[in-house]
This record gives sequence, structure tokens and C-alpha cells, in this order.
Amino acid sequence: MKKFGTKVFVALTTIGLALGSMPLTINAAEPQAAVMIPANAGTFNGHYYYVFNNENYTYEQAKLFCEAVGGYLATITSQEENDYVFQYMKLSGYQSAYFGLSDSATEGTWTWSNGETVNYTNWSKNEPNAERSDEDYAMFYYKYETGKWNDGNFGNGTVRGGKAFICEWNGDATGQVPVATEPVVAQPTTTIPMPVDAGVFNGHHYYIYNGAGYTYELAAQHCIMAGGYLATVTSQEENDYLYQYMKNVGYESAYFGLSDAALEGTWVWSNGELLEYTNWAQDEPNAVSSGEDYGMFYYRNKDGKWNDGDFDSGTTIAGGKAFICEWNY
Repeated sequence: MKKFGTKVFVALTTIGLALGSMPLTINAAEPQAAVMIPANAGTFNGHYYYVFNNENYTYEQAKLFCEAVGGYLATITSQEENDYVFQYMKLSGYQSAYFGLSDSATEGTWTWSNGETVNYTNWSKNEPNAERSDEDYAMFYYKYETGKWNDGNFGNGTVRGGKAFICEWNGDATGQVPVATEPVVAQPTTTIPMPVDAGVFNGHHYYIYNGAGYTYELAAQHCIMAGGYLATVTSQEENDYLYQYMKNVGYESAYFGLSDAALEGTWVWSNGELLEYTNWAQDEPNAVSSGEDYGMFYYRNKDGKWNDGDFDSGTTIAGGKAFICEWNY
């Protein structure tokens, strides 16, 4: 597979998780998530920050997402931290983004979502103003160019930034990623609905997300978080269905759950299923680069044959880093 340049795009754009039918309950004790920090996360004072974007999340789902990857919705506890995170947000291509401060529980009582004490605020003049009854979430807002805060509604159509939100992770005193002695658990128990337009084949559901900014591990965790897993393709019939479904929803390339990242040349499904069917294109997998460790449908293979791609560097041609989640019903 020819390598293409990676577009710098640090947003996580996941399409879907729209409110709809077939709710999926995430058990508080499962899945168990490792601390997963994007390689290009910002760092300040031993903490890590990353701006994600999902137009269809609720605030509660954004909170759960940060927890599922071992962090929390960002807290801002000093002017220095505020200035850093605001500048990092702008350098990441955003002009507006939410963090973990809310008064949704009690109007006028602002609390950090991770339970920290509110000792610092940076509201803009006449904010928070509760201009709408649902303006319950603090944010950096494009109109306030010095990093002052606005109260927003975390709704669709937040101007210049959509529903971007900032996750934070705690590093140690040297700024290194902490080594967890116990798995980080996705808390609390919550319900995330399956996308209403998920595809259906042979009693299973499938949905394609565009994960620009994801690592492969984050993509796998995203599927687990939603009650599924990175798709397995176990027959010619399933392969043909998924390939056509991918094209019908507007993608030319997409990754699924097959990888040899752990041991070069040994391909395994990420959910532990036995590998009994493959559909590689001629001369694939070819490991043209050392990072081509992930199975995918590829735009050059018009018959649904597979390619080994470099997920983490990004396939920017005809589909980006799209990935397919699967549910067992």
C-alpha cells in the first residue's frame, strides 16, 4: 500500500451515536479501560489535555468518554492552566470547546464533574447569564478571545467548534503517563444508544465512525464503550455486506478489528475470535511500512478485498481513519 501524508487534524470526529433505538448499557465494572492518551496531547504541569469532537454526544456521554479512556472532562484550576488550555485548544484548530464545569444539577451551583472543589473561575463579563434555560455547561467561546468563559448548552450548533470537549489526564510529577496498578474502569453505569441507522446483517449491527485523531486502541475502546467491538469479518457473505454498507454510507476505506500489531505476521481479531476467514487482495498483507498492522477495506480494491494499513499515521485518501464497530444483535 502506498503511504500518504498525514493531515494534521487533532479533532476526534466520530459520526453517529445519535439518540435512537436499541439502547446499550455500559456496566460500571466493564469494560475496563487502560489510560489512553493521544500521542499529540498537550501537556502542562504534569497533566495531559486533548480536544475531541462529537456532534451527537450528550454532555454525560462526553464525560463518560473521557473516563473510559482513563481521564476526565478537564478541570481548570488556575489562570496559568486556563491560559495554556485555551491556547492549546486554538492551536488544535478550535475556537470553542467545553470542559468539566456544570450547573445542570442545581441552577447557579457550578461544580467540576470529577468532584474537585471549585476554587477558580474565569467567567467573561455578565457570564454565566443562563440566556437559555439549558445553558448549564462552561466553555471557551469564540467571542471571548482572552480565554474567558461562557455558559453554553452543549447542544447542536454551538458556533465555531461544535460540541468539542476537552479531556484531561493526571500525569506524575515529571509529567509522565501514570502506570496504573489496577485497570481504569469506565464509570458510571450509563446508557449509550446504538446509532439509529446502523446496518444489519445476519442478526448483527454495524456502524462506521470517522476517527481522525484516534489511535487504533482508542477506536477499539470506542466500540467497547458503546457495547460492541471492532468488527470481525468471518465469511464472504458478511464481507460483501460490510463492503457495500461502507460504500452506501459514503466511505471508500475503513478499518475493522484485524491486526498483527502484537506479533508481525500473526493476524488476530481484537475481540479474541478465531481467524478462520481472510480476504486479502493479491500481494497483501505486504507490510510496505512497519506500521501497516491493521486490516481494512481500501479504496483501490474495488471488490472488497483487504489491505494492511497504517491506522495510527492515518489513511487520508478516500475515507480517512474510519473504523467499523459491530454489535452481536
